[in-house]
Amino acid sequence: GGYTMSNGDARWTISAESAIDAPLPTTRVVNMSDISTQLRELRAPGIECLFVYNCNPVATAPDQRGLIAELARADRFVVVHDQVMTDTAHLADVVLPATTFLEHRELRRGYGTMRLFDSPAVIAPVGEARSNNQLFGALLERLGLARSDDAVTDDALVERIYAASPNGERIRDEVRRYDIATPPEGDRPIPFVDVFPDTDDHKIHLVPAHLDREAAAVSEGLYGYRADPGTAEFPLALISPALATQISSTFGQLRTAPAAIELSLADAAARDIRDGDRVRVFNQHGEVHCLAKLDMHVREGVCVLAKGLWRKHTANGLTANALIPPTLADLGGQAAFNDARVQIAKL
Repeated sequence: GGYTMSNGDARWTISAESAIDAPLPTTRVVNMSDISTQLRELRAPGIECLFVYNCNPVATAPDQRGLIAELARADRFVVVHDQVMTDTAHLADVVLPATTFLEHRELRRGYGTMRLFDSPAVIAPVGEARSNNQLFGALLERLGLARSDDAVTDDALVERIYAASPNGERIRDEVRRYDIATPPEGDRPIPFVDVFPDTDDHKIHLVPAHLDREAAAVSEGLYGYRADPGTAEFPLALISPALATQISSTFGQLRTAPAAIELSLADAAARDIRDGDRVRVFNQHGEVHCLAKLDMHVREGVCVLAKGLWRKHTANGLTANALIPPTLADLGGQAAFNDARVQIAKL
């Protein structure tokens, strides 16, 4: 799916950013993978107000305990715009209801499919719910930041997106006629025949020099060897794959099953843990109380606690995110989820 969203974007030639028609702001950029530290330590100025939309950081960001503490502070104003009462929304001072995809127009490329959809709203917004466009448009008006030439309505934004593309007219007409559109290169573009990587020579670079230099500044380069970070105290590698019923933390409000840590038969026997036992999964960063699930398919030395779980799914209100190390990966600045090492013990 990610291939159609990157690597030259399957040559759709349209982008939501083209509707903004404004220069990039000069304000600070804060890494969301490091949000708890930034909230706690950033100064000149510090972050006094946090506006959260399109995400649920309490369920997705590292240092879960620290983030909960920062969001709960009396001297920080937290606003959450969401469709459901997420773990983050429960810590907000103000919760603004958001529309679902059924309540607003969406121009969207398929994830893993060579199709573009222009989907109209099929029901009116429920209650006081507003879309992102409506909400931020209203804030611009209230704050005196609106410009006379801004595209404000969904229809105006979509037309500006089409107008900015050399293929916009064709894509718009195709959507109007068939309800879907295909990329300019056709609905079945063949890599290295019809579409190519966006490198200068249109080839795949397995060891691009600039990335290798960037990685070498903080580690051993793109392909440097790193020893397993496990220790005698915390020997188990924690992995957190996605749940089939969720997209990261999305739809977690519908999940009722309690969280369970999956571990190998050998690791369970060494700790006198039986299927269904209440256990604590812990390391120097935090701990999670949940059920144990023995799985013959889990390799010895590895344990599995799904990502995207909400606080209600565990006995102590913390999830795998409380166990993630605070360090960032050497490229991209993303959270080092796969570096978590833990111990498990019966409660």
